[in-house]
Amino acid sequence: MRLVRQLARQVLPLAGLAVLVAAGLVMYHGEREGGQQSYSAGDDAAPNRLDIAITIERMDPATQRLTVQMLPIPRGDLTTGPDTLVPTKQLTVGTTSLAKSVIEYPAGQRTTSTELAIDATGIASDYPFDRYAATIGIYAHADSGLLPVSLQLDDTDPSFSITVTQDDHSTPGLVLLNVTLSRSRSTLIFAWFMMLVMWALALAVAGAARIQVSQRRGLTWPALGWMAATLFALTAFRNAAPGSPPVGSVLDYAAYLWAELIVAISLVITVIAGIRVERPNQDPNPGQEKDPGQEKDPGQAGSVLPK
Repeated sequence: MRLVRQLARQVLPLAGLAVLVAAGLVMYHGEREGGQQSYSAGDDAAPNRLDIAITIERMDPATQRLTVQMLPIPRGDLTTGPDTLVPTKQLTVGTTSLAKSVIEYPAGQRTTSTELAIDATGIASDYPFDRYAATIGIYAHADSGLLPVSLQLDDTDPSFSITVTQDDHSTPGLVLLNVTLSRSRSTLIFAWFMMLVMWALALAVAGAARIQVSQRRGLTWPALGWMAATLFALTAFRNAAPGSPPVGSVLDYAAYLWAELIVAISLVITVIAGIRVERPNQDPNPGQEKDPGQEKDPGQAGSVLPK
């Protein structure tokens, strides 16, 4: 029985560690599969069409801009060869980007990728529950008029996951996609973990301060140094949040500001109580030295010095 208990004490921690590692690998696999999302829309059956490959690179909540890369790929009679990107006609591609709404590709020159900035509306202070909505629209025409367009949308931003629906106003020559971006699963897990750690540290400091004050331990400098270090460590920990959330976000009001307040109040109360404990133990006149000549031996109070 004793041997079984010893084996259990050694095996159970290792088994728990193995379970945590396995759970982490499973979560990573799901995050990787969910992050590599791809969507198709438009007329991909027409032989003479223009395929548009759009890759989402990053979403910037501060500027409310969605940065994408767009690459037009001519097909059929629109290209000089099946494996080339050289159009036989001048192509004009219209987008929903405010900076580059119309892009022209001359005939006989290879098409290249173009960076586009698309407006995305959302509330950045809702971090980590912020969501952003953007409309990615593409139309193309040549000398003969509108061209059939097929759109391929890929997401490579690891901080956000996307949900795509096709707009009802899409036509054979116009493709409109409504894209909703929300924080990725890993970002949400990390944000929740940060909030739990902030509250745990704050409550730990408050508990230590209660013991210091109730037991009248005075100014215990290691404890005070730990409390002060926690006060500044919480700020560095908060600034390490993925995505650089703005000041005043949900993360701040749910955990960070309260944790800082609890730690600061606990530190001040501990110092005040410590000063009150230490003050009676101090010498009332620490800077004044006693004169040995002023002290008299009580047994020699009335004695006469020998002649």
